[in-house]
Amino acid sequence: MSVPAPKAIFLSYARDDAAAARRVAEALRGAGLEVWFDENELTGGDAWDQKIRAQIGECALFVPLISAITQARLEGYFRLEWRLAEQRSHLMAKGKRFLMPVCIDDTKEKGAHVPDAFLEVQWTRLPLRQAQGGLAVEVTPQFVELVKRLVGGEVARVSRPVNPDDTDQETRATKAGVSAVVRLAVVFALLGVAGVSLWLGRPAAEKSAPTELRRDASATTQTVAPKPAEKAVAVLAFENVGGDKENEIFSNGVPEEILTQLGKVAGLRLAGQNSSFALRGRPETEVAQKLNVTHVVSGSVQRVGSQVKIVARFVNAADGTQLWQDRFTEEMKEIFAAQEKIAGLIAQSLSLKLGGAARTAKAIDPEAQRLVLEGRYHWNQRTNEGFARAETAFTKAIALAPDFPEAHAGLAGVCVTRANFTGLDGQVDVSKDIQRGRQEAMRALALDSVLADGHAVLGFAHLQQREFDQSERSFQRALELNPNSPLARCWHALLLWCVGRFDLADRELARAAEIDPLWFINLQVWGQIVLNLGEPGQAEQILEGAAALRPDHYLPNLGHRLRALQKVGRKREAIEMARQVRSLREVSTRWQMDSFALYVLRTEQLEDEARDYAAELLARLPQDSYVRGWVLAAAGRHEEAWSLLERTPTTFIPALATDPMFEPMRTDKRFDQLIARIGATEQHRVAVETLARLQRERVGRK
Repeated sequence: MSVPAPKAIFLSYARDDAAAARRVAEALRGAGLEVWFDENELTGGDAWDQKIRAQIGECALFVPLISAITQARLEGYFRLEWRLAEQRSHLMAKGKRFLMPVCIDDTKEKGAHVPDAFLEVQWTRLPLRQAQGGLAVEVTPQFVELVKRLVGGEVARVSRPVNPDDTDQETRATKAGVSAVVRLAVVFALLGVAGVSLWLGRPAAEKSAPTELRRDASATTQTVAPKPAEKAVAVLAFENVGGDKENEIFSNGVPEEILTQLGKVAGLRLAGQNSSFALRGRPETEVAQKLNVTHVVSGSVQRVGSQVKIVARFVNAADGTQLWQDRFTEEMKEIFAAQEKIAGLIAQSLSLKLGGAARTAKAIDPEAQRLVLEGRYHWNQRTNEGFARAETAFTKAIALAPDFPEAHAGLAGVCVTRANFTGLDGQVDVSKDIQRGRQEAMRALALDSVLADGHAVLGFAHLQQREFDQSERSFQRALELNPNSPLARCWHALLLWCVGRFDLADRELARAAEIDPLWFINLQVWGQIVLNLGEPGQAEQILEGAAALRPDHYLPNLGHRLRALQKVGRKREAIEMARQVRSLREVSTRWQMDSFALYVLRTEQLEDEARDYAAELLARLPQDSYVRGWVLAAAGRHEEAWSLLERTPTTFIPALATDPMFEPMRTDKRFDQLIARIGATEQHRVAVETLARLQRERVGRK
């Protein structure tokens, strides 16, 4: 059988739809188009599977026929064809049209059993007409002409329209943006901003990743040239006029609040605060290029007695044209009025509407506002000292303004985040922090039911208490109120990770990274999950980016990086990094990093060094700490580890299904009993199925 021309069309269908597929093929061939249609061209003795895979890898357009038949058939070879086509689409530039789903009856997109990529493009529907023997598909001239244009290279703008009634979890995650593969390349390209020296900025010869990995990453990065969304805004940190360091946090708080207000605007994409603030002082055109936005907000803040003077500028980033500039002078207690006015002007300039109720009806104590901004700053440091200082600031704000919802939400955020951090460090009893966080979040929502951060914090509290359904509802409400919240998306990804949907967690973290590419916590979590998905090369690159952004938050980062390095064959670097973790005995926020370092030393045949390391750790770890169980597993002392592993915190239970140090235990019948005692039987089942499916897809790509 001859290989079809490069402009060939691959027609994919279920066996019972062969008659409709034949009509489509005949109509397209009648127009002079090359169609791969297996009913006619595959004969006995052909290497059928290999030919199908080759054709999907070479065709110009992939046309799947969707129908009630495909809906009913949850298994079939056509589903493999669909997956292969979806995987190829991930390697293509954002604007390239390769997939053309065609529906041959009234099957709805909502709830359709199709790959995610099929839902990201507009479906074509062919009408039915009366024919001998019943209804038959009518292949219209308009359809044939459209296919000819697409095969000829024309890029059609056919993004899938948003269906507001579409609430299926997997579909929502898919609609969040482009595929995870493409998003990964976008994030790597963005990580070069703010003077960060990353792998992307080094000459190719200096990159230590394997040659094949470097070539793939480079190719993907060069291919991806995403155009900014039609209405996308970055709000830069405002200049602190006068230079008073005590006012620096406040001057940053003004644009932060403008971002919060803009989060209410439907149809507007926002760049995340961490990334926007890192680019203060850069030319607007550079900001637009780095953050993939169309407009930039900048300005200055000056405090004079009880008043605040704000200058705000709104710039078209494409050419640097200033669309407007305005001055606002408000009493400190009315500062929300100025911030909301600015957000309203931005929305008006973009022909959008600022949603949500105004928050200026009740004045807020100026000192309470300052304390909330201070608390957010320290909370975002994600350190023990930062948590303590943030708690103090939020508590003082609540004392001054008991009805200030942002103060309660901020304190709730500190409590639930600290609970997660201390729990991962082996301090098992974190219930007081979680309970306090829940109470403060509910108080915030009682004062302001549309406060997105309040719903996000409540979702994270539910997650840590394994209340997965309640957590999902809270996160969905938070994202409905502010789809541009990287915090809500990062925490939602942790929920998806905990229930075994690692693939959806990956997508949610990719979306958060699109919004805020320089937020190190999101990159840290993303790298960890990508590593557990079996992509160590990509994981190491993401984790390296996180390390460059926050080199002081290194232990959790080092632990995951050394595992990634070992998996990609960079064993010498992995060993040195493991020794570095061991040498930093006094550094807190260790989590499971010692067990990862110990595992690398032991599996690289450094038995004496690993044995001494294990003895050091076991001598100082509490007898009932889950970390002790992880260390024993890493040392190969599995019989001693069983009972302690039951104490593993919620957000790390999925690692029991993925981490190689537990592989010898997973074949033991006691492992299922362990998972049952933890209460994660269903989540573990989903995790195993997800990993198996992703592995099959990975093999298919190869």
